[in-house]
Amino acid sequence: MCETVWLQLGPTMRTVYARVKRREPPQHHRMILAALKAGDEPGLRLAVRTDVTQGLRHLAG
Repeated sequence: MCETVWLQLGPTMRTVYARVKRREPPQHHRMILAALKAGDEPGLRLAVRTDVTQGLRHLAG
């Protein structure tokens, strides 16, 4: 999933976040990392889905 969704959008989103001068990692990235560490697959799916959805909203806005 990371290779097909998150990593493909990462470079684009880094540019978007740089434009809005965001310095902290997005909340959903912290949730993704926590789910990975905990081995929480449902939590990981939700966090990645939410992260991608929020990222697309930034692109559309």
